[in-house]
Amino acid sequence: MAHRCWRVWCSSGDGMSVHAAPPPEDPPEDPPKIPEAPGSPSLGAWMTRRHDPICLIGGGGHALVMRDAAIASGRAILGYYDDQPTPPIGALATRLGSIDDLLSGASRPPGPIILALGDIGARRRILDAAPSTLDWTPLSHPSCIISPEATIERGVFIGALCIINANTTVGPHAIINSGAIIEHDCTIGTNAHIAPRSALAGCVHVGADTLFGIGAVAKPGVRIGNGATIGAGAAVTDDIPDGATCAGVPARPLRTPQNH
Repeated sequence: MAHRCWRVWCSSGDGMSVHAAPPPEDPPEDPPKIPEAPGSPSLGAWMTRRHDPICLIGGGGHALVMRDAAIASGRAILGYYDDQPTPPIGALATRLGSIDDLLSGASRPPGPIILALGDIGARRRILDAAPSTLDWTPLSHPSCIISPEATIERGVFIGALCIINANTTVGPHAIINSGAIIEHDCTIGTNAHIAPRSALAGCVHVGADTLFGIGAVAKPGVRIGNGATIGAGAAVTDDIPDGATCAGVPARPLRTPQNH
């Protein structure tokens, strides 16, 4: 297994609590030795950085979720960039400057960095303008389960209780949000967002900049294009073209690039 996952024990009379492993009194373990192909940003390469401190781009609700994941993983928050002077995360971390400060090079982050915005369009605009020198890092909650045969690329966020199975590739800057399940041999494109409690069966392709909505599901082998939106609770049973907005059971187009 790629992670030591989590330990569950009873808290004082309140039932079970989930705590990141190892407990605070234990020394951190070395990451498992996972072979990786030359040049591949595989899980093994990622695991060697799982305790690195981290900077966030964004200070809203999604940043709060990512802060929780970082702290549970033993990663210090070095600070955040946000255009608002007092965003929701403001009382919990140091503001390093505005996003424009970061993109212009007026401020250099003091460590590895990750996007902490949920909006796909805003994320894409930042990625297109970001300096090439930024050190993008992945981040995961320690309760997720990731196959050692999966490939996790730079800048990926994987939330609490996610499952990513064998031979799946999660592309750069994708979000795998809380409780999502991605089965074997899937491909998740750059900056895609797999929303909470959604599920992809085996061999599903999700294109770049696509939102796969909360609680949605996809049957084996379907292909979802770039820039698509899949509505909450939808069941995708057929391929979805680039730029389409689909919803329902089974999912049907509400809007396509031709009629938008």
